[in-house]
Amino acid sequence: MLNIGRAYRKIVLNFGMPMGAAQLRHAVHAQHGGKATLVTKLPIKDIHDGQTVWEGVVYIFDLEGHPGATGANAWSSLVEGSANRRFFSVLHLDGIRSPLDAVRAAIAIEHKAL
Repeated sequence: MLNIGRAYRKIVLNFGMPMGAAQLRHAVHAQHGGKATLVTKLPIKDIHDGQTVWEGVVYIFDLEGHPGATGANAWSSLVEGSANRRFFSVLHLDGIRSPLDAVRAAIAIEHKAL
């Protein structure tokens, strides 16, 4: 199991609209510090036992000025049953090597919190 507690952050804001790179860049900065620069965005689909667990777009940022990470993955999604958005930001630390790793780590942490 990955130990990503220090690499993972989330915040919840009241925005019903889809988030773009500027909002996610701001979320990375607010959650982790440093200067985030967009590298690319990728569609990600996590499938487990033939079922889609998560599907969406993950934005990949280079990160300057952070003491331990050189990059971050970020995305947002609507909070079920509300107009709030949850922002996820996972640093390139502690075994996180891809956007899919980041999504899986965030899912694991959310599942543990239940």
